[in-house]
Amino acid sequence: MTKFYLCLLLVPFFVSTLRAQNNWPPPYEIKTDTGSTVKIDDKYWQLLEDPTGNLSFSQVSSSKFSSRFHGNTTRTEGYDYRITTYWLRYQLKNKLNHPVTITIPENVAYAWLYTPLSGNKWKVQSTGKSVPWSRRDGLKQISQFLITISPGQQMTFYERNIFNFRRYKPKIFELSIGYADTIIKESYIDKTDTSSQIYSLVFGFLLLAAFI
Repeated sequence: MTKFYLCLLLVPFFVSTLRAQNNWPPPYEIKTDTGSTVKIDDKYWQLLEDPTGNLSFSQVSSSKFSSRFHGNTTRTEGYDYRITTYWLRYQLKNKLNHPVTITIPENVAYAWLYTPLSGNKWKVQSTGKSVPWSRRDGLKQISQFLITISPGQQMTFYERNIFNFRRYKPKIFELSIGYADTIIKESYIDKTDTSSQIYSLVFGFLLLAAFI
């Protein structure tokens, strides 16, 4: 009888836990690693506004905050530019039979990416347009995180993004991923170094002016 009452007491806990888990969007399945950048449909990720900018990762990743995440309201309502800090959460699943390395572009002032490690620990990476070069993770020059997902693995992601709306005012929130091999080829290997060309041109003009 005691065990029966104990089970009754535990029912609300399991129900609330199940509801928190069910509130997650479905995982986005990666079925190819060719191509460049892919926009992730809104149904695969959720958003949480942080008006004060003071929410911690332990708070937003708790079951208490799970129901506060919601779909992409910026698509219909736009941004509230008074709020500069936003949290995202989503899951990616590698359906390929080999590891896939993806990039996550961050066109924001500051961005933190949280991915799970063993033992309930989380790996934290940072990047962003206003983050010093020495403190950027991933592909520093283009502000993109770099993540490898094992075959069949489903990985959970949290992001904390801080916008500088004085410099950049997006109309809607969008989430996208890139495939590392293609992104690196396009952004580094095949990219023309226009800055060196400009410097050479200026130097040539200065040399000509000095000669004249």
